[in-house]
Amino acid sequence: MNTCDAGQRPRFYTSLGHKDDFQRSEFRTLLGNALRWCAGLDALSGK
Repeated sequence: MNTCDAGQRPRFYTSLGHKDDFQRSEFRTLLGNALRWCAGLDALSGK
């Protein structure tokens, strides 16, 4: 996760992303929360 300077948009990067990673609920939660964070929304719990 990257923070940003004033006036810049949030950025998120992960080196994960092998096709098998998408089968893991933790990875999907990570991606979903990253999208929410970038959009300025609250994160969801992975439960």
